[in-house]
Amino acid sequence: MMNEALESVIRYARNKLMAEIADMDDKTEGIACKGLFLLYEQNHTYEVGDVRLHPETGYPKECIMAYDGTVQQDWTIDTTTLWKPWHSRKKEYALPYEAPTGAHDLYKSGEYMIWTDGLVYLCKEDTNFSPEEYPQAWEICNAQ
Repeated sequence: MMNEALESVIRYARNKLMAEIADMDDKTEGIACKGLFLLYEQNHTYEVGDVRLHPETGYPKECIMAYDGTVQQDWTIDTTTLWKPWHSRKKEYALPYEAPTGAHDLYKSGEYMIWTDGLVYLCKEDTNFSPEEYPQAWEICNAQ
């Protein structure tokens, strides 16, 4: 009975969180509460807006195109046309840099990420480019 109650509370919290941040660019609250989300499973049907944790990194990703993983076995959470990473507007919730593939996952001004050197960078203007490719779009922060 206790497990059922706990599962209900988690489901309620996840749904409230998703309703709160669904249309927001800033996904900081979702990143901060990532423990509410389920781990990605291949043999599952996904709808636009579903959020799952990457099985290797534990970072949240959002489904941007519905598909059935039981049928399309080569479509996974690593398929960038199906899933987008979340970005944070608070440096303490910065996630490692993921190269954008289009407008749906570009870094927006005010968002943070962790670059390959382990430092946190602030995006100063909307960009699809990394700090190496377009350094003027990024600013190194003093501390994580």
